Amino acid sequence: MNEDVIKLLMEFIAKDKFADTIWNSRGLIPSDKSVSDKLQNFFNEVANKLVDALNSGNNPEQLTGILKSNLLSLNSIDYDTEEREFICEYIVQLSQITNSTVNEIVIEWMYGPEIAKLMKNAPGRPPQS
Repeated sequence: MNEDVIKLLMEFIAKDKFADTIWNSRGLIPSDKSVSDKLQNFFNEVANKLVDALNSGNNPEQLTGILKSNLLSLNSIDYDTEEREFICEYIVQLSQITNSTVNEIVIEWMYGPEIAKLMKNAPGRPPQS
């Protein structure tokens, strides 16, 4: 099973995650190349950390910890809304690949703790485990 996950992580690393064509497909103006390169390198490093963790036999909770700590290492204020959306999407994608759970921390990072708390306690929302 880990081999399949590692293969998916290697495919993720090989992908140009912030190519102009991806920005354009969303109808957005691409971010400055330095920002895109920084985020590309960041996500490749995170994926490599996950590969190393899988090779060391880490469990999904430990992989979740890697994703959370790396996401929190980025200051959301340093990025515009579209960049933050990309960051969150790729963190969630990595969590799906590794069967990790990051939804709450992603919401908190994107919107701040106050909004995340309101969203968590919204009427009609299913309880979170």
